[in-house]
Amino acid sequence: MTDLFRILVADDEYWIRQNLKGILNWEAHSFVFLESAEDGEQALEKIRSQHPDIVITDVNMPFITGIELIKIGCTENPSIVFIALSGYSDYEYVRPALVAGAIDYLLKPVSKGDLLTVLNKAVEHILRVRLQNQKQREIKEKLRIATGTAIDYELSQLIHQTGDSELQKQIQGRLAEYELDFAGFTMIAFHTVALARILRNREDTTSDKLILEIKEQITISAEGSKYLVFHYTFKTNEFFLVTDMNRSKLGSICKRLAQILREITGFPVTVLVSRHYVAFSDLRNAYNETKAALLSQPYCTQNTVLYSGDTGNRSFLRRISAEQEKELQFSISSGNRSLFQHILSEQTGLFQCVEQNWTYAEVRQTIDSISWLLRSVDSIDSTQLLVLDNLAELLLAAVDGFDVEEMRGIIEQMTDEVFGDVPAKKQSEGMRQTVINVKEYIDKNYSEDLWLTGLSRKFNAESSYLSKTFKNIVGENLMFYIAKMRVEKAKILLHKNELSITDIALLVGYGDYSYFSRVFRKITGLSPREYREKKAYEET
Repeated sequence: MTDLFRILVADDEYWIRQNLKGILNWEAHSFVFLESAEDGEQALEKIRSQHPDIVITDVNMPFITGIELIKIGCTENPSIVFIALSGYSDYEYVRPALVAGAIDYLLKPVSKGDLLTVLNKAVEHILRVRLQNQKQREIKEKLRIATGTAIDYELSQLIHQTGDSELQKQIQGRLAEYELDFAGFTMIAFHTVALARILRNREDTTSDKLILEIKEQITISAEGSKYLVFHYTFKTNEFFLVTDMNRSKLGSICKRLAQILREITGFPVTVLVSRHYVAFSDLRNAYNETKAALLSQPYCTQNTVLYSGDTGNRSFLRRISAEQEKELQFSISSGNRSLFQHILSEQTGLFQCVEQNWTYAEVRQTIDSISWLLRSVDSIDSTQLLVLDNLAELLLAAVDGFDVEEMRGIIEQMTDEVFGDVPAKKQSEGMRQTVINVKEYIDKNYSEDLWLTGLSRKFNAESSYLSKTFKNIVGENLMFYIAKMRVEKAKILLHKNELSITDIALLVGYGDYSYFSRVFRKITGLSPREYREKKAYEET
């Protein structure tokens, strides 16, 4: 407990005390939440007996006011940090509280983001005074990440299609004053591959530190202008810069940032620039505009910078014709696997999409068509459909990762499910042992970026043969086995109720919250949130 900062709240209103107690998982953010004080006199007794590091006190309390408490506390123990707590009706007390020694103030009702921001300031003050050692600096870093995460969540709510409308109104209200400093804005979206895939090559860091590193680089580039930088918590490979910079300055910054972020991640980065907007109420429109621009991105492994206004009139080719689609449908319904593979490999050009200069939209449209055809067969049972649905999700992740080889491997697995496995040659004892080793590796490293091609390379096995042999020996499709393993681990973490669902998604190996939620629902029949609520209800 000596590594944690001790927090005391003093307020004569019960619901304010309870709200502050429940607004954070205090210990997870390196704090101990002491039993609250109901008035100034009781608060002074607790300060003298329990020696808190930080005191959050209402300015208007009976017996001893918050201002008097701050004066006495600062005199008796200058190392204590005081934060004033005030309602709008008591706002005139804020200035005397700051004069008395409070380092900052909070207005009721207190939001999580505001609280973390002020606590970050308090910790910085304490660390300066104490000249903290390395462990205490790590605590500061942890709180800095938590503060950034809270801001990320709030701004992500504004652009999320199914965000909480009531919460969105509250966030818009808090941004209203900040918006006055902007002369309109442009939104710039930075798309990387999934964080889990980046972390596979960055063993020296964590997802939180990687997110912070990327955001700091974007922030450095935006200095000198008005800006907001945030990470999209619902799709974790997306980062955003909202700035009032003019377009001529944006061009060089976007190119430089794309290169910097590629060096950090090890993968190509797509930068998408919206048009200029006047009000923050258009943040979601700007976001949708960058998503539309993404469709025009060349399907390649190079950094790309696209301006939405320059891509609006671009036409897309239908890379899989209506005739080819009919032939593929016929090959599936007649069980003609060789015809299906011939059309797919030799006629559509899908696996030569990079060389043939396809756009992202053209690849995605073709993949969607193939995936739908393979999942719309009447003869497949519910278990097969569940496997195919999960493979379809993995296929989309491979599309986003610009991994044509992985796309080919996943389509091969889906083909096996629909047409039945090609009779495998007799498995050697060596291959049987390889499958056992792969299974053990998955069981131990389920949170890593596991995919068929990568596992094949790691264990020196041909991907299609490994997939077929794994299913034959283990009894389940390899990628579906990974998904089930991750969901089981996620259920344990959800049951503990200590981490956010986004954090859990990252911990079990999913870099995309929405993708994790869909996989979880397909396997369990419930969303992660519904599962957590159900377990909590069962225990009451």
